[in-house]
Amino acid sequence: MQALFRWLAAAFFFFAAVSAVPAQADMKSSVVLSINEGTSGSSDFLSMQDKYLPLADYLTRKIKLQVKLESATTLKLILTGLEKHRFELLLVRPAHIAAKGMRDYHYQLAVAAEGESKAYFITKPDSPLKSLKDLKGKRIAMPDPDAYPTHIGLAMLKQAGVPIGPDTIAYSRSQEAVGYAVKQGFVAAGVVISYSKVFKNWEKDGGRVLTASPSLPFWGILASPDMPPALLAQIRQALVDLKNTEEGKTILKGIGIPGFVEGDPQSYANMLKFLGE
Repeated sequence: MQALFRWLAAAFFFFAAVSAVPAQADMKSSVVLSINEGTSGSSDFLSMQDKYLPLADYLTRKIKLQVKLESATTLKLILTGLEKHRFELLLVRPAHIAAKGMRDYHYQLAVAAEGESKAYFITKPDSPLKSLKDLKGKRIAMPDPDAYPTHIGLAMLKQAGVPIGPDTIAYSRSQEAVGYAVKQGFVAAGVVISYSKVFKNWEKDGGRVLTASPSLPFWGILASPDMPPALLAQIRQALVDLKNTEEGKTILKGIGIPGFVEGDPQSYANMLKFLGE
């Protein structure tokens, strides 16, 4: 029976924290937290459920509203959802999506993940490439056209004066596919993000890094423009406090970040300027 329930949950692409909470005086009894891990995250729905339920349960207790989780699937659908103000809370790993949510659709930055991210151009160990300029006329693998590392990589090529023709970029469904294309010699180089599984093992497994981007913002959690300030303050404090307790440290380890900070919306705006967007 339990297996059937889990299958149905995955089939409908929805999951909810099951903590029971009393109804609120203002008639609002729940908040939906949507999750997107970008192209470097897990695509397994049930794995994502197990990964984020502890965070939802924690927030439920702290803000005394039931926190429900849902999977925000493709990056294009996220942008559409932001435009229509569909999300109450959105944890989005691709930082350029968070930045556009704030700039274009007036979302609020609830918190940012501690740390910074970089995009890397990776090559085979015996590659003759020495700089981005050497990629002129070469084939380059990148993930989804809407993915964060793709946007960074394209900006870096433009800044290096490398022409981008219709056959320059080989888009892949994931960063793992980018790594595979580079290893097999299907492309001269590929672009991945610092927190991807591919990059974490690339140099250790003998691969080479051609160059890296500047440090740029990391994950963010956005709040709806319509979220009451008092509720946003509660959520922000609860997330920042995670790193101060053993329970919180366990939750953070489970989702793969060291902690949350209030964050600086300007750093996201600056990143969009770097990307030329």
